[in-house]
Amino acid sequence: FGIGYLAFAKRARFPMEAWMIGVAFILLPIVSSVLASFNRFVMADWVIYPVYASFFTRIPSKWRWIAYVATAIAAAVTTYQMVERWSVDRFVG
Repeated sequence: FGIGYLAFAKRARFPMEAWMIGVAFILLPIVSSVLASFNRFVMADWVIYPVYASFFTRIPSKWRWIAYVATAIAAAVTTYQMVERWSVDRFVG
């Protein structure tokens, strides 16, 4: 969603390089065989964060809480998956 908003937003003008870097950083771990380093590439995709901030300011205030809840759920699921993958076979006790 963030890359699509970056590429096609009419009101918020972002440089073309922003969505191109976003595509490269997200697509690289998907097409490569090394998925263990996926977290590095996702965290390196810093160009998407201002896009979400710009998008949230354009949502009407009474609907904005839906976007906040969806973002919180996505962050919680992502955190759970990352911690689960990191902690597999590493617990000592």
